[in-house]
Amino acid sequence: DCVAPFLREEINRGPLLGSGEYSHVYEVESFDILTAHGSVQDAKWNAEELEKRRLMKECEKYRQTNNARYAMKHIKKEYFDASVEGYDSDAYVQAVCDLTLEAEILASLAHPNIIKLRGATHSGVDGFSLGPGGYFLIIDRLFETLDQ
Repeated sequence: DCVAPFLREEINRGPLLGSGEYSHVYEVESFDILTAHGSVQDAKWNAEELEKRRLMKECEKYRQTNNARYAMKHIKKEYFDASVEGYDSDAYVQAVCDLTLEAEILASLAHPNIIKLRGATHSGVDGFSLGPGGYFLIIDRLFETLDQ
C-alpha cells in the first residue's frame, strides 16, 4: 500500500488532538490538493501516489458523522528552536529518529488494530530542514484510546 505524498500547504490543520514526548497530533480538517495548475507538478508522483492523494481528499470526512478521518503528527516546535532556554540538540536528534522510525514501522505494517500511515511529507527527511511542520505523518484519526 502506498503512502501519499503531501506538501504542508495542502493540509488544513484543525485542533490539537494530543501530544507525546516529542510530537503533537492535530486533526486534519481537509486537504487542498494542488495540481499542475497550482504549485505542484503532478509529474513528481507516480500514478499510484496521485490516486492515493485523490482518494484521501475524497474521503477526508466520515460520511455518517462528518468527523475528520485523518490526523497529522509532527515534532513539537521547541525541538527546533535553539534559542529556547533548555534547548537540547540530543533531544532534537532523538525526536527526529523516533518520528522517522515510526513512519518506517507504520508503513510496513498491515493489521486491523494498528493505525495506518496514510500520507507523509513529500520531501522525506529533508522536510526537517523546513521547521516543525516540515516533516509530518498523516495517520488515521482515533476517536477512542485504549484508556477509554
